Amino acid sequence: MSRRFWLYLLGLWLTTSRLHHGAFVGGRAASQLDRSWRTVRQVRERKKVERGRQTGGGSGNAQDQTDPRAITQRISQAASASEVLGVVKREQRNPKLNLISISAAWAKIAKMPRSLAAGMDDVQRDPFLADFIRLTEDWAKKACAEPKFYARAVANTLWAVSKLHSSMPVQLASLQKQLSNAVHQTANYMQAQAVSNIVWACAKLSDSGDDSLLALPHALTRRIQEVQQDMTAQAVANIIWASAKLSDSGDVSLLGVLPALAGRVQEVKQDMNAQHVANIIWASAKLSDSGDASLLALLPALAGRAQEVKQEMKAQEVANIIWASAKLSDSEDASLLALLPALAGRVQEVKQDMNAQHVANIVWACAKLSDSGDDSLLALPHALTRRIQEVQQDMTAQAVANIIWASAKLSDSGDVSLLGVLPALAGRVQEVKQDMNAQHVANIIWASAKLSDSEDASLLALLPALAGRAQEVKQEMKAQEVANIIWASAKLSDSEDASLLALLPALAGRVQEVKQDMKAQEVANIIWASAKLSDSGDHFLLALMHALAGRAQEVKKYMTAQAVTNIIWASAKLSDFGDDSLLALLPALADRAQQIKKDMNAQAIASIIWASAKLSDSGDKSLLALLPTLASRAKGVRAQMKPQDIQMIRQPAKKLLNSLTDTDIFEACQRLSKI
Repeated sequence: MSRRFWLYLLGLWLTTSRLHHGAFVGGRAASQLDRSWRTVRQVRERKKVERGRQTGGGSGNAQDQTDPRAITQRISQAASASEVLGVVKREQRNPKLNLISISAAWAKIAKMPRSLAAGMDDVQRDPFLADFIRLTEDWAKKACAEPKFYARAVANTLWAVSKLHSSMPVQLASLQKQLSNAVHQTANYMQAQAVSNIVWACAKLSDSGDDSLLALPHALTRRIQEVQQDMTAQAVANIIWASAKLSDSGDVSLLGVLPALAGRVQEVKQDMNAQHVANIIWASAKLSDSGDASLLALLPALAGRAQEVKQEMKAQEVANIIWASAKLSDSEDASLLALLPALAGRVQEVKQDMNAQHVANIVWACAKLSDSGDDSLLALPHALTRRIQEVQQDMTAQAVANIIWASAKLSDSGDVSLLGVLPALAGRVQEVKQDMNAQHVANIIWASAKLSDSEDASLLALLPALAGRAQEVKQEMKAQEVANIIWASAKLSDSEDASLLALLPALAGRVQEVKQDMKAQEVANIIWASAKLSDSGDHFLLALMHALAGRAQEVKKYMTAQAVTNIIWASAKLSDFGDDSLLALLPALADRAQQIKKDMNAQAIASIIWASAKLSDSGDKSLLALLPTLASRAKGVRAQMKPQDIQMIRQPAKKLLNSLTDTDIFEACQRLSKI
């Protein structure tokens, strides 16, 4: 019942009492009743006035002056970024405004849905923006005097500012420096979520060219160790993701905290959502070459959790896990590969949400796994062709290079579904070629050569532009990139375009600088190219043969059947030009051929038999002992042989019959001559 009703009853009782007990009591009671009614009326009037002031929005009312939470509440209720600035503008002289409310304002703007955040243009034109930034800088300085109270607000502000950096990098530059200084002063009081937010911000800005936060990850490593037991699933996932992202720019300061964070992942993995799982799996793959195996040990547990949350996965999460599965496919842990069938199905469901980078990552993974025997992703290149066409104008240099490389790699296994997108991608290459690094250029040149026999000439038309870019970035080229371009130059040497041949003198010098980093396949490719180019009259690379022969000795035990075959073929070919640098390798290569004979295809057998006969003419008998093995293998692959392969085997075998004395070798030649 209302207070008015009870007062009414009280009045009746007092009236009755006055009738029974005299006028004095009744008079006093009536006076009290009158005062009670006046008190109620005054309270109500005062509340009405206060409500009127609040709805007026001005500062200086009693509630605002005593409770800064009222300011924060109005910020949280703002419907746009401009409204947020409006609230702060009205309250800027309110003594109760502090960094907590200011951080709430930055966070509110940063969290705006994209449709509303589009209003950032209006915010940037708002004259108060500069004042807001200065106000935040002033409070960041004040926070250093009260580090315990403001540690969280500093972290939240920096997190929000980093999210907004791309919208207004110039305006926020000085603020980021001031916040960085405040982090150094308040770090010891930061809780797990605050530390996580700052590390995430550092990683977010690592590609921006802004160096104001560079020192923070190292400065926070001790605090991360201290609070890691309090970390939520999101916090630990964010720091692991950031450690991998920062490693791209050479900052490895967080790698030392990974073992502790890996332990925390095991404790909170059941709280992880799809994004957390995907971020840690991505980081595990990204850091797989770092030497720290603590994240790799998590893969079985993470794969299990991924199975549980796969239906929640968005396009980015699906793409990241598929990419990681391919990146780690050479490791002994097959946990992620077991996810691929389910993820392939999820791709079909979310492909229309995929951006250019997602599509490129998945197509790259399909190509990388094409040699693994896993056919889970076979249908995806064809399924993604339309989406590639739709997003190709958004592709970065890396994305377009990855898809072109993948189209060539997949063609090896008979998948030509991506060839139809090459004209559009070639156009995009012209637009982004100045953003391409050495790897991007090398991959596209390699793909151009690999696909040179296809009917599409769109990539070949890029060669002059790519050769020009290769000249600019040649000093960045690693061993694989140098080898790929030299191989492509030889493969395309019979074409009318001589753009790549002009690169060879510079690339020959680069080979000398990086030869100790070369793997077996890279050494074999350059040796093959040297022989191929010499046959065409280009002798740029012959001076490299002695150095490459030494490297080939060091890596021969890693050589595939193709690599062994290429070097043996080149040894015979180069003997025509008086170059015997490779002949000392032949006994070791013959031994390696014996070890991997089951991997040899018809073309490899034909090439080695041809080389055996050619070198035998010049007095080198190193390869003749291989003939019985090759004869046995040739019988097993006879059905795969093309007429050219058969001819290349029969003719040299017949020629050798006239000079052989060893019975086993002679009988092997007889079989080969009749194959």
